[in-house]
Amino acid sequence: MIFRKAKITPAKNGQFVTCWKRNGEGITQPFESSDDFEFLMIAVESGNRSGVFIFPKKVLEAQKIVMNELSRGKRGIRVYPSWDTTASRQADKTQKWQLEHFFETPIGKSVTVSERDLFS
Repeated sequence: MIFRKAKITPAKNGQFVTCWKRNGEGITQPFESSDDFEFLMIAVESGNRSGVFIFPKKVLEAQKIVMNELSRGKRGIRVYPSWDTTASRQADKTQKWQLEHFFETPIGKSVTVSERDLFS
């Protein structure tokens, strides 16, 4: 599993997160489908709200975020937690598929999430 923490940016809704690695020459490139991970976990916070996205690699491949023979991949993406409003149709579409992999984790409260909930 790869872990990243998303950051709030001043100009747009949602939060930005990098999803790259350095290749043999030290140059950044998107994660590859052949890389040794099954999930990308992204933590998000805003005010008194927090949550986590857990994206399976197959979903990232389908969304053209992970590089493979069909896609160049992406070095960064914007994530939209359930509490964020979207400002465009593209952001609406993105939030819709992302929320299938989102779990709100209230600050200061325990959360019980079953493996079935996480990986179904």
